[in-house]
Amino acid sequence: PRRFGQEARAQASQTTSLVTATNVTDESGLVSTVFELPSAKLGQLLGLNGVTIQKIKEITGVLRLHIQDKDKAKYQSTIHIEVHGTSDQVAHCSHVLESVCNGDQTELGHLTTYVHVERGVLGKLMGHKGQTVKELTQVTGCYVEIQQDATHVGTGSPRLFIAGQPELVDAAVKLVERFIASPESRLEAVLGPDHPGLLAAQRHSPPPAQKQPALGLWHSFGSRSDTQHRQLQQQLLQLQQLPQQQQLLQNAEETAAGAVAMLQALASIPGLQGLAALIPQ
Repeated sequence: PRRFGQEARAQASQTTSLVTATNVTDESGLVSTVFELPSAKLGQLLGLNGVTIQKIKEITGVLRLHIQDKDKAKYQSTIHIEVHGTSDQVAHCSHVLESVCNGDQTELGHLTTYVHVERGVLGKLMGHKGQTVKELTQVTGCYVEIQQDATHVGTGSPRLFIAGQPELVDAAVKLVERFIASPESRLEAVLGPDHPGLLAAQRHSPPPAQKQPALGLWHSFGSRSDTQHRQLQQQLLQLQQLPQQQQLLQNAEETAAGAVAMLQALASIPGLQGLAALIPQ
């Protein structure tokens, strides 16, 4: 069954609470607070194209709402969010941040839901390097996230978290259900290859990686200097060309032997004895 808004919060396997890392009040009475929360919640806080965190800032009226070192979120277990404003604004922002982290975005005008899925379809939903889940986000206009780690589901089954405008969320759930039921592994099999949202997502996807040529393999040895790279490449090139050179030499020798035999035959003809001088000794 689908769960929206505060009901979705009740489905959250583990409740997230903000931890206050620092709290400073300046001479003007404004408060600067840094909250700590799990890095796994970063996607939910940002939302689709950063819309969620921007709405949090607008609704709470804080002067500053900044995620510190968000590029390092994948390498560390927690992230820090700096909030600056009046004490009431910071308290309101803290409440909204905590609600969003626990799957409740009703104060932002968003609905949220979880779609529980079997582990066997996770690869299909993820796609190559996350391409399919990106396409789902682009096509539906919702934030779509695969949740399977203990931070989100504990020991429960994996699920999709979907957040956005009410009508878009409902349509996204129906699309996900159709895609899971489809025997095909590509989203375009359900939408059609000419779907505008799908085409837009494919335009923004990175090009497929090119196969590294044999000579480029030496670049994988990062401890080697550029000079050593060049020397190794030259040696490899010589080894690759050696069979060709041997064949050319053999062909040249056969051609030269044929030319000598022809000159010898011509020199034996009366009047052409002078050609014998051209025969190599």
